[in-house]
Amino acid sequence: MAFLRTILIIIIVVYVLKLIGRYIIPMLIKRQVNKFQQENNRQNYHQKPEGEVTVEKEKTSNNKFNSDEGEYVDYEEIN
Repeated sequence: MAFLRTILIIIIVVYVLKLIGRYIIPMLIKRQVNKFQQENNRQNYHQKPEGEVTVEKEKTSNNKFNSDEGEYVDYEEIN
């Protein structure tokens, strides 16, 4: 009797795994693909149209130096 019960449990487990593989896994994959596509579309929506050029200038710093002193140059010591 225990042998038949074990065989029945194995058959049920195999059947459940087939159902999971056939229905649930594709559903999870579709959900992930849709999520990826929505995020990708959201990122592409904020991009500027192709061919449009904008030039953004950096703010000029107010650090003025005396032309007699020269410009400060940062350096590293080489050993």
